[in-house]
Amino acid sequence: VELPSFTFQQIAVGREVLIQPNQTIRRDTDQQDTSRKGPAQAPSTYSVRGEVYAVSPSVDPDTRTYSVKVRTTAGADRLQDGSFVTAWIAGPSADDVLTIPLNSTRFSEDGPYVFVLDGATQMVHRQMIELGLQGRDAQQVVSGLQEGDRIVTEGRSRIADGDRVRLVNEKDELAQSQ
Repeated sequence: VELPSFTFQQIAVGREVLIQPNQTIRRDTDQQDTSRKGPAQAPSTYSVRGEVYAVSPSVDPDTRTYSVKVRTTAGADRLQDGSFVTAWIAGPSADDVLTIPLNSTRFSEDGPYVFVLDGATQMVHRQMIELGLQGRDAQQVVSGLQEGDRIVTEGRSRIADGDRVRLVNEKDELAQSQ
């Protein structure tokens, strides 16, 4: 498998690989976007599996890609030489971590930050955070926030530190929590 150079740090020998055999190559945007997001079905349903066997330490200067060798661990009999397959390589993961929606983070020269709501004053303050792993919809927060902190996810580009805010669906949220 040839992968772009910017993914080099995310790939390691021994990582699980899910393989979808006999995929036809389609050039429409939907198919390309889906393949970048990840497997369309639950990982447990893939009968063809493998693991990363080797990762080339050097980047091809012409294509800016590097080679990753995958060896099958199950279902190799379902693969045919020369056919196209789609493969998903498991990236780094973390369990029981604090995450925030991707669209809630802002960036400045000092680094990433979010706006945290002070429930008593209905004011927000800018809070610097340290980010960790990023998923499809969420970003891990390593430090700077605590579980239960309420952060701004919508309209964050129109507010500043110390602004008073109004919660849009506050009545709905209160009704759901009772």
